[in-house]
Amino acid sequence: MHQIGSANNTAIKRIFAALLTCAVVSQLLVGAILADETEDIAPANDEVTEQVPDEAPMDVAPAEDAAPTDVAPADAEPPAAEPADEDLTLSIAAAPASANFSRLQSYQGIGSITAQTVGPGPAPGTERIYVSYIYYYNTFELVAVDPATGSHQVFPSPVDSEWGAWAVIAAPDGNVYVGTLPHAHLLRLNPRTGDFVDLGRPSDSEEYIWRLVVGADGKLYGGTYPSAKLVSFDPATSRMEDLGRMDPTEMYLREMGASSDGFIYGGIGFGQAHLMAYEIATGQHRDILPPEFHAPGVRALIHLGVDGRLYGHVNDQYFRLEGWNATPIPTNQMPREDSGSHLSDGRMTWVGDGDTTPRLTDLRTNTTTQVPTSYAGLPSTIFRLGRGPDGMLYGGTMMPTRLFEIDPRSGGLNELGAVGSGEVYSFLPVDRRLLMASYFGQDHAPLMVYEPGSGPGQVREVHYEGQQHDWRPEAMILGPNHRVYVGARAGYGRLGGPLTEWNPDTDEIQSFPDLIEDQDVVSLASAGDLIVGGTTVIGGSGSHPTQSDARLFTFDPGSRRLLTQLVPVPGAQKVTDLVTAPDGLVYGLADRMPFAFDPARGELAWVSARPLDGDPVFNSAAIGPDRHVWGLADTGIFRIDPVRQNAPIVAVGPERITAGFVLDGNNIFFASGSTVYRYQISGTES
Repeated sequence: MHQIGSANNTAIKRIFAALLTCAVVSQLLVGAILADETEDIAPANDEVTEQVPDEAPMDVAPAEDAAPTDVAPADAEPPAAEPADEDLTLSIAAAPASANFSRLQSYQGIGSITAQTVGPGPAPGTERIYVSYIYYYNTFELVAVDPATGSHQVFPSPVDSEWGAWAVIAAPDGNVYVGTLPHAHLLRLNPRTGDFVDLGRPSDSEEYIWRLVVGADGKLYGGTYPSAKLVSFDPATSRMEDLGRMDPTEMYLREMGASSDGFIYGGIGFGQAHLMAYEIATGQHRDILPPEFHAPGVRALIHLGVDGRLYGHVNDQYFRLEGWNATPIPTNQMPREDSGSHLSDGRMTWVGDGDTTPRLTDLRTNTTTQVPTSYAGLPSTIFRLGRGPDGMLYGGTMMPTRLFEIDPRSGGLNELGAVGSGEVYSFLPVDRRLLMASYFGQDHAPLMVYEPGSGPGQVREVHYEGQQHDWRPEAMILGPNHRVYVGARAGYGRLGGPLTEWNPDTDEIQSFPDLIEDQDVVSLASAGDLIVGGTTVIGGSGSHPTQSDARLFTFDPGSRRLLTQLVPVPGAQKVTDLVTAPDGLVYGLADRMPFAFDPARGELAWVSARPLDGDPVFNSAAIGPDRHVWGLADTGIFRIDPVRQNAPIVAVGPERITAGFVLDGNNIFFASGSTVYRYQISGTES
């Protein structure tokens, strides 16, 4: 029998700010002399930097980039250099108290199901469908569903740091095992007692456990990210083991299968596809995929057929997996896939992209039904906000994307329905339409159009030749000649994310990939007849960067030619938050370093000597009522000062800021997790 797996310092700065502010107020009230005791403050723990699925997660990039039917984490970015403590203290202390912030609305919904399995229920002879629901920046939940009644029991993760679980399996010992993200814990649920416990981390280097299978020796085996490792757990002894990398360079060991003759098979990618075979008896492993099928930008898949045998799959080619061999077979010899998880009556469970309820397929009648439940979900992370042509705020959640609108005056929220399994990365109002660029995987278009007032479910998808279903469209602007320009991170395993031109009236679309060699276009601004763009050296999740310096470039839409390019800050990995100001300069950030660019001269006007105090929230900057650039860092609101040539935080956020961005008059709207906030510009910020 075969088996297959189911599918920093920011806190310190805030403490200094709070203590110093209290001290100043105390001086004003009682005339006391401020005692110099701040050096005795104990440092707080570093905050977790934003990680956006590939992929997410990213392209979570992260992330940005973020995720996605196959959500993957964004590549890690090294922190920028910090200014001296004295400067930090003065900078943050200058930020006013948060009286100008107000909570507008919060969003709650049901996350996507990332994994499911059938296992025993709480009483002898009963069974349940165990499904894991992902909630980014929150805590995932494992839900046991009675397939007969739809009643359910919720098991919150015993580890607060874990957002989701792509690996859920019912093992022969009667327990359900779960592999998590973003810290790759292994958990165990005892269905009889309801005890849900943390068994620890099989490998300290890993972030995701993608799949779990039971080997012929009774041990659990899992595939990981970001080192494509194989890990194991012995239920009999509770011993966990890191079995090492299964590929020297690739990051994803995402697909898993176990054979009855003592082999573990793994599907590897995305820089290049590989099929790994691991022999339990010897501990040896090797790539068994014939070299001619080592395709870039994909991963090898593994399927369990209804004939009980294991099969591999790369692009359009299938393979029969036996021992150390992956034998190519015609498509017509590939049997129907079996999820490997069946109820006692033979019905098979499976989950579609973005599903929030499990499905059951009767293989005899080929009919599929959903299992309705009353599960209500949790607060859901908002991924992006944008302004609509009707003045409403529009937003989308993460996995799945639920589109909604909020009245900025009353805070009233109106659901517009689920539009995909990943995320909307960019919103842009054009005439009476709201344009969206998204990452939804193969089942949806990368570009969409919504006409406000048309009601839920009335989103028009725009497909085009050469589209990348797994791109991460970080930037979208209205450029010259009423054309829309989209900048995107490349899909999984690839470099050279495109600049794309879209005529919203005709849906004529042209892409310019690899405009800057091996760099992705992630920020855009319109400057007269030109487009100014910023890049990142970090490509799609699972790719391997070849460049070291992000670029700033100018592009002529008339001739469709790249005119100039330069490095604003050597060593910076990304150029973001580009905004054209009334003075004709384009302002932006190279990592955390503010700069100004003169597009007429094609040269930098200045680069700040002082980095932004916090990580910028991707492309969340605009011109404020004072004709200066205002934007978001995860720590608060910043304002670029062209005279002092810096970007101080002028208001510390009420909590960590995770998404933006709308600037409308004196109001800045942003999200922290599931909550939408308003900041009112008072004019007294400095």
